[in-house]
Amino acid sequence: IGFMNEHSLGLEKLRAQGYDGASNMSGKTNGVQALVRNHSSDAVYVHCKEHCLNLAILHSCKEPVVKAMMATVQEMGCLHWG
Repeated sequence: IGFMNEHSLGLEKLRAQGYDGASNMSGKTNGVQALVRNHSSDAVYVHCKEHCLNLAILHSCKEPVVKAMMATVQEMGCLHWG
């Protein structure tokens, strides 16, 4: 909040906020979500979809076939961009 105020980013204009599911970020009473909503009641919280995707990949990589596929994708990316 202090950073945003220092840089004149206008909290009252916020309409959305997205974080992972950790309570210190998404908590309705003590999380960052709550702090922002105290300054901008229109700033709706949305669970970060990229974080959800990352968790899904992390859990699916416990399966050997998925782990092998992700390794192949990573290797192809390294060959192309390396």
